[in-house]
Amino acid sequence: LVHAGFQRAIFMSATPADVERQLCEGHVVSMVVRPNHLLEPPIILQRVAGLAQADQDMPPEVVGLIHRHVAEAREQGGQALVLTTRKSHIAALTHIVRGAAPKVRVMSVQCDMTDSQSRLVIERFRRGHTDVLIGINMLREGVDFPNLVRVLVLFADSGGFLRDHTSLVQMAGRAARNENAKVVFVAARTCERIERVINESLLRRSVQLAAKLKDEGSPQN
Repeated sequence: LVHAGFQRAIFMSATPADVERQLCEGHVVSMVVRPNHLLEPPIILQRVAGLAQADQDMPPEVVGLIHRHVAEAREQGGQALVLTTRKSHIAALTHIVRGAAPKVRVMSVQCDMTDSQSRLVIERFRRGHTDVLIGINMLREGVDFPNLVRVLVLFADSGGFLRDHTSLVQMAGRAARNENAKVVFVAARTCERIERVINESLLRRSVQLAAKLKDEGSPQN
């Protein structure tokens, strides 16, 4: 905008890029407290030895983890989102999820889908026609899932843009529309990116909780 002739601009983003921060010259205002008094979802780090070497076969601990969280989401009348890093995982994850609960409805978004196909799958999930959605990153802007109570981020410690700081923040943010939501980072080890996202989330959550207590507000999904 500035290079196009605009002398003043306001950038609004949950995850501002470096270029936006540079153009703002440090003038950044954090809008942490939500009008509906929803808190940041808690982020749980689940370490699984050997996950970094997993290809198509998921370690038994990951299978059990997925089963438990999908079952819990169903018991709460909510939905679950399972995010991986490879297309080759999706078929195996679909099979794993179907073993988590009777008659569980599962769909996936894959990279070889057309835009209209992926939009249809996402819309069915948003409307509650699917219990579990499996995908690679699911970072499409403007997509809200108010009934989402679990987000499982597999290979959270892997490198690349699919698991950088911004992507982890955005994936965790998918669970920020429901007061019962939780985020699970599944990783072989912790790393600076994971710790940074968790610490930032704890800070925002403490600010939101203080505002909620002050206003005596009740969370609204």
